[in-house]
Amino acid sequence: MLAGIISDTHGLMRPEAIAALQGSDLIIHAGDVGKPELIDQLNAIAPAHAVRGNRLACAAAQIENTRAGAQPGDRVAFCHSLNRVIGTMTQGKKIDMSWRAILCCRRIDGKWMVTHGHSSVPFDMESGKASLDLKP
Repeated sequence: MLAGIISDTHGLMRPEAIAALQGSDLIIHAGDVGKPELIDQLNAIAPAHAVRGNRLACAAAQIENTRAGAQPGDRVAFCHSLNRVIGTMTQGKKIDMSWRAILCCRRIDGKWMVTHGHSSVPFDMESGKASLDLKP
């Protein structure tokens, strides 16, 4: 099985991306789709699964996470998370900040291994809190 992986399309499906995904048996969109219609474009190539990403206030909020968790027999899984750290920096400044991360994991010899990771810190400069509606 050949899985095509794409992310961060933000409403734009480039012809180069469509060409690269041709021949895929399955397509995984790892977040920040931008427009629900893009999933239809992907489904025209192969069955597509998607997660929304961090732009929840846009039209992509209509996109449902199409699959949650790894199933028996799966060899690839994605995790999209919002993380938070609270503490005191070495200079004494208190912090309370959030960031998002996407991990791609692959099952190798029966064990899940992280094979790719991406993180970003969309945050409000005043509060330090995660801003899920920011555009990259």
